[in-house]
Amino acid sequence: MDQEPLQATTEETAASLSVGAWLRQRREARHLTLEAASEATKITKTYLTALEDDRFQDLPAPAYLQGFIRTYAAYLELPVEELLSRVELVQPPSQTERLHNGTPQRVRSFRWELLLLPLVLLGALLVSTLFQHTASTPRPRLLLKPPEPQPVSSSARLAAVQPRTSSAALAPAVSSDQPAGTPEPSAEQVRAASRAAAGLMLSMRVKRHSTVTVTIDEGASQEYVLEAGDRIEWKATSLITLDLSDIGSVELELNGKPIVLSGQTRRSAYLMLDAQGVVP
Repeated sequence: MDQEPLQATTEETAASLSVGAWLRQRREARHLTLEAASEATKITKTYLTALEDDRFQDLPAPAYLQGFIRTYAAYLELPVEELLSRVELVQPPSQTERLHNGTPQRVRSFRWELLLLPLVLLGALLVSTLFQHTASTPRPRLLLKPPEPQPVSSSARLAAVQPRTSSAALAPAVSSDQPAGTPEPSAEQVRAASRAAAGLMLSMRVKRHSTVTVTIDEGASQEYVLEAGDRIEWKATSLITLDLSDIGSVELELNGKPIVLSGQTRRSAYLMLDAQGVVP
Protein backbone atom coordinates (compact mmCIF):
# COMPACT_ATOMS: atom_id res chain seq x y z
CA MET A 1 0.00 0.00 0.00
CA ASP A 2 1.52 3.40 -0.97
CA GLN A 3 1.76 6.38 1.36
CA GLU A 4 -1.29 8.37 0.18
CA PRO A 5 -3.95 5.58 0.55
CA LEU A 6 -2.45 4.68 3.94
CA GLN A 7 -2.69 8.29 5.11
CA ALA A 8 -6.26 8.60 3.84
CA THR A 9 -7.29 5.43 5.67
CA THR A 10 -5.71 6.71 8.86
CA GLU A 11 -7.55 10.05 8.65
CA GLU A 12 -10.89 8.34 7.96
CA THR A 13 -10.60 6.14 11.07
CA ALA A 14 -8.98 8.78 13.31
CA ALA A 15 -12.34 10.20 14.41
CA SER A 16 -13.23 6.95 16.18
CA LEU A 17 -9.86 6.55 17.88
CA SER A 18 -8.71 7.85 21.24
CA VAL A 19 -5.78 10.25 21.44
CA GLY A 20 -3.34 7.50 22.39
CA ALA A 21 -4.62 5.04 19.79
CA TRP A 22 -4.34 7.72 17.10
CA LEU A 23 -0.72 8.41 18.08
CA ARG A 24 0.16 4.70 18.09
CA GLN A 25 -1.57 4.02 14.75
CA ARG A 26 0.24 6.91 13.10
CA ARG A 27 3.63 5.84 14.46
CA GLU A 28 3.16 2.22 13.36
CA ALA A 29 1.90 3.34 9.95
CA ARG A 30 5.15 5.23 9.48
CA HIS A 31 7.12 2.17 10.63
CA LEU A 32 8.71 4.03 13.54
CA THR A 33 9.80 2.39 16.78
CA LEU A 34 9.33 3.89 20.21
CA GLU A 35 13.10 4.12 20.49
CA ALA A 36 13.32 6.19 17.32
CA ALA A 37 10.46 8.44 18.41
CA SER A 38 12.03 8.92 21.84
CA GLU A 39 15.37 9.84 20.27
CA ALA A 40 13.74 12.38 17.93
CA THR A 41 11.35 14.02 20.43
CA LYS A 42 13.59 13.75 23.53
CA ILE A 43 10.63 12.23 25.40
CA THR A 44 11.43 9.05 27.28
CA LYS A 45 10.04 5.77 25.97
CA THR A 46 8.05 5.30 29.20
CA TYR A 47 6.15 8.55 28.71
CA LEU A 48 5.54 7.84 25.01
CA THR A 49 4.03 4.47 25.97
CA ALA A 50 1.83 6.20 28.56
CA LEU A 51 0.60 8.66 25.91
CA GLU A 52 -0.22 5.88 23.45
CA ASP A 53 -2.07 3.94 26.19
CA ASP A 54 -4.09 7.05 27.23
CA ARG A 55 -2.51 6.78 30.70
CA PHE A 56 -2.07 10.51 31.12
CA GLN A 57 -2.05 10.15 34.90
CA ASP A 58 1.34 8.39 34.65
CA LEU A 59 3.05 11.55 33.39
CA PRO A 60 5.21 13.39 35.94
CA ALA A 61 2.70 16.28 36.18
CA PRO A 62 -0.44 17.42 34.33
CA ALA A 63 1.46 20.43 33.00
CA TYR A 64 3.70 18.06 30.98
CA LEU A 65 0.75 16.60 29.06
CA GLN A 66 0.17 19.55 26.73
CA GLY A 67 3.87 19.84 25.85
CA PHE A 68 4.27 16.09 25.25
CA ILE A 69 1.14 15.93 23.05
CA ARG A 70 2.24 18.97 21.05
CA THR A 71 5.79 17.62 20.49
CA TYR A 72 4.74 14.05 19.67
CA ALA A 73 1.91 15.10 17.35
CA ALA A 74 4.16 17.50 15.45
CA TYR A 75 6.76 14.74 15.08
CA LEU A 76 4.12 12.35 13.65
CA GLU A 77 2.66 15.16 11.47
CA LEU A 78 -0.76 14.98 13.14
CA PRO A 79 -3.11 17.96 13.76
CA VAL A 80 -1.80 19.31 17.07
CA GLU A 81 -4.79 21.47 18.04
CA GLU A 82 -7.31 18.71 17.35
CA LEU A 83 -5.38 16.30 19.57
CA LEU A 84 -5.19 18.91 22.35
CA SER A 85 -8.94 19.49 22.09
CA ARG A 86 -9.59 15.74 22.47
CA VAL A 87 -7.29 15.62 25.49
CA GLU A 88 -9.28 18.41 27.17
CA LEU A 89 -12.51 16.47 26.59
CA VAL A 90 -11.26 13.29 28.28
CA GLN A 91 -9.26 14.94 31.09
CA PRO A 92 -10.89 15.63 34.49
CA PRO A 93 -11.74 19.30 35.21
CA SER A 94 -8.70 19.87 37.42
CA GLN A 95 -6.30 18.96 34.62
CA THR A 96 -8.40 20.55 31.86
CA GLU A 97 -8.19 23.90 33.61
CA ARG A 98 -4.40 23.66 33.55
CA LEU A 99 -4.40 23.07 29.80
CA HIS A 100 -6.80 25.93 29.05
CA ASN A 101 -4.92 29.21 29.36
CA GLY A 102 -7.98 31.45 29.15
CA THR A 103 -9.92 29.92 32.07
CA PRO A 104 -9.25 31.26 35.60
CA GLN A 105 -7.26 28.66 37.49
CA ARG A 106 -8.79 27.43 40.73
CA VAL A 107 -6.48 24.44 41.07
CA ARG A 108 -4.30 24.76 44.14
CA SER A 109 -0.74 23.84 43.24
CA PHE A 110 2.58 24.37 44.86
CA ARG A 111 4.24 27.57 43.67
CA TRP A 112 7.98 27.23 43.64
CA GLU A 113 8.46 30.99 43.47
CA LEU A 114 7.26 31.18 47.09
CA LEU A 115 10.56 29.56 48.07
CA LEU A 116 12.57 32.37 46.46
CA LEU A 117 12.47 34.76 49.42
CA PRO A 118 13.39 32.11 52.05
CA LEU A 119 16.23 30.91 49.82
CA VAL A 120 17.53 34.48 49.41
CA LEU A 121 17.37 35.04 53.18
CA LEU A 122 19.10 31.71 53.84
CA GLY A 123 21.84 32.56 51.34
CA ALA A 124 22.38 35.96 52.97
CA LEU A 125 22.61 34.29 56.40
CA LEU A 126 25.17 31.76 55.15
CA VAL A 127 27.27 34.49 53.52
CA SER A 128 27.15 36.57 56.72
CA THR A 129 28.15 33.57 58.85
CA LEU A 130 31.01 32.70 56.51
CA PHE A 131 32.23 36.30 56.50
CA GLN A 132 32.20 36.46 60.31
CA HIS A 133 34.04 33.13 60.53
CA THR A 134 36.64 34.33 58.01
CA ALA A 135 37.07 37.63 59.82
CA SER A 136 37.44 35.96 63.23
CA THR A 137 39.80 33.21 62.08
CA PRO A 138 43.43 34.34 61.99
CA ARG A 139 44.75 33.75 58.51
CA PRO A 140 48.47 33.41 57.93
CA ARG A 141 49.98 36.62 56.62
CA LEU A 142 51.28 36.46 53.11
CA LEU A 143 54.84 37.22 52.16
CA LEU A 144 55.93 38.65 48.87
CA LYS A 145 58.69 36.09 48.61
CA PRO A 146 57.52 32.49 49.07
CA PRO A 147 59.65 30.35 51.37
CA GLU A 148 61.54 27.38 50.10
CA PRO A 149 61.02 24.55 49.65
CA GLN A 150 57.41 24.46 48.46
CA PRO A 151 55.73 21.23 47.31
CA VAL A 152 54.37 20.83 43.79
CA SER A 153 51.39 18.52 43.32
CA SER A 154 51.02 16.35 40.25
CA SER A 155 48.36 13.99 38.91
CA ALA A 156 51.11 11.44 38.17
CA ARG A 157 51.01 10.20 41.81
CA LEU A 158 54.23 11.94 42.87
CA ALA A 159 56.08 11.02 46.00
CA ALA A 160 56.77 13.69 48.64
CA VAL A 161 58.49 16.76 47.28
CA GLN A 162 60.05 17.41 50.66
CA PRO A 163 62.41 14.67 51.86
CA ARG A 164 61.65 12.73 55.00
CA THR A 165 64.17 13.05 57.77
CA SER A 166 65.73 9.77 58.68
CA SER A 167 64.83 8.61 62.18
CA ALA A 168 68.33 7.21 62.54
CA ALA A 169 69.85 10.64 62.02
CA LEU A 170 67.50 12.21 64.58
CA ALA A 171 67.89 9.52 67.23
CA PRO A 172 69.65 10.84 70.36
CA ALA A 173 73.27 9.76 70.58
CA VAL A 174 74.14 7.48 73.49
CA SER A 175 77.00 8.93 75.52
CA SER A 176 79.88 6.74 76.43
CA ASP A 177 79.52 8.11 79.99
CA GLN A 178 75.99 6.69 80.29
CA PRO A 179 75.64 4.41 83.32
CA ALA A 180 75.70 0.72 82.56
CA GLY A 181 72.27 0.11 84.07
CA THR A 182 70.42 2.77 81.96
CA PRO A 183 67.98 1.09 79.50
CA GLU A 184 68.26 1.89 75.81
CA PRO A 185 65.41 4.03 74.30
CA SER A 186 62.60 2.09 72.70
CA ALA A 187 61.67 2.35 69.01
CA GLU A 188 58.58 4.45 69.86
CA GLN A 189 60.73 6.87 71.88
CA VAL A 190 63.12 7.16 68.95
CA ARG A 191 60.22 7.88 66.55
CA ALA A 192 58.75 10.45 68.98
CA ALA A 193 62.13 12.17 69.24
CA SER A 194 62.41 12.14 65.45
CA ARG A 195 58.98 13.72 65.01
CA ALA A 196 59.71 16.36 67.65
CA ALA A 197 62.97 17.29 65.95
CA ALA A 198 61.43 17.27 62.48
CA GLY A 199 58.47 19.54 63.45
CA LEU A 200 55.37 18.73 61.40
CA MET A 201 55.15 16.28 58.51
CA LEU A 202 51.72 16.25 56.82
CA SER A 203 50.95 13.52 54.29
CA MET A 204 47.91 13.75 51.99
CA ARG A 205 46.33 11.06 49.79
CA VAL A 206 43.79 12.34 47.24
CA LYS A 207 40.67 10.26 46.55
CA ARG A 208 38.95 12.50 43.97
CA HIS A 209 39.35 15.78 42.13
CA SER A 210 39.41 18.86 44.40
CA THR A 211 41.53 21.88 45.31
CA VAL A 212 43.45 22.91 48.43
CA THR A 213 45.22 26.09 49.55
CA VAL A 214 48.19 25.37 51.83
CA THR A 215 50.09 27.72 54.13
CA ILE A 216 53.33 26.49 55.77
CA ASP A 217 54.05 28.26 59.07
CA GLU A 218 53.94 31.96 58.17
CA GLY A 219 54.74 31.49 54.52
CA ALA A 220 52.73 32.47 51.48
CA SER A 221 49.58 30.52 50.68
CA GLN A 222 49.59 28.38 47.54
CA GLU A 223 46.68 26.70 45.79
CA TYR A 224 46.91 23.22 44.25
CA VAL A 225 44.61 21.29 41.93
CA LEU A 226 44.33 17.72 43.23
CA GLU A 227 43.59 14.61 41.20
CA ALA A 228 42.64 11.13 42.42
CA GLY A 229 45.73 9.11 43.35
CA ASP A 230 47.98 12.08 44.20
CA ARG A 231 50.22 11.68 47.27
CA ILE A 232 51.75 14.87 48.66
CA GLU A 233 53.72 15.74 51.79
CA TRP A 234 54.45 19.09 53.43
CA LYS A 235 56.99 19.82 56.15
CA ALA A 236 56.60 22.69 58.64
CA THR A 237 58.10 23.88 61.88
CA SER A 238 54.99 24.49 63.94
CA LEU A 239 51.83 25.14 61.89
CA ILE A 240 50.16 24.03 58.64
CA THR A 241 46.84 25.43 57.44
CA LEU A 242 44.65 23.81 54.78
CA ASP A 243 41.71 25.36 52.93
CA LEU A 244 39.97 22.33 51.33
CA SER A 245 37.26 22.62 48.70
CA ASP A 246 36.04 19.06 49.53
CA ILE A 247 36.79 17.70 53.00
CA GLY A 248 35.89 14.17 51.92
CA SER A 249 38.27 14.11 48.95
CA VAL A 250 41.48 13.58 50.94
CA GLU A 251 43.00 11.46 53.70
CA LEU A 252 45.54 13.08 56.01
CA GLU A 253 48.33 11.80 58.26
CA LEU A 254 50.18 14.10 60.66
CA ASN A 255 53.59 12.79 61.76
CA GLY A 256 52.52 9.27 60.80
CA LYS A 257 49.15 9.34 62.59
CA PRO A 258 45.84 9.47 60.65
CA ILE A 259 43.66 12.56 61.14
CA VAL A 260 39.94 11.94 61.42
CA LEU A 261 38.15 14.61 59.36
CA SER A 262 34.66 15.45 60.50
CA GLY A 263 32.05 17.12 58.36
CA GLN A 264 29.91 16.36 55.36
CA THR A 265 31.57 15.16 52.21
CA ARG A 266 31.88 17.58 49.26
CA ARG A 267 31.89 20.52 51.67
CA SER A 268 34.72 23.01 52.08
CA ALA A 269 36.74 23.10 55.30
CA TYR A 270 39.50 25.24 56.84
CA LEU A 271 41.96 23.30 59.06
CA MET A 272 44.86 24.45 61.24
CA LEU A 273 47.30 21.69 62.24
CA ASP A 274 50.03 21.81 64.88
CA ALA A 275 52.00 19.14 66.72
CA GLN A 276 48.89 18.13 68.69
CA GLY A 277 46.69 17.66 65.63
CA VAL A 278 43.75 19.79 64.46
CA VAL A 279 43.56 23.11 66.26
CA PRO A 280 39.98 23.64 67.57
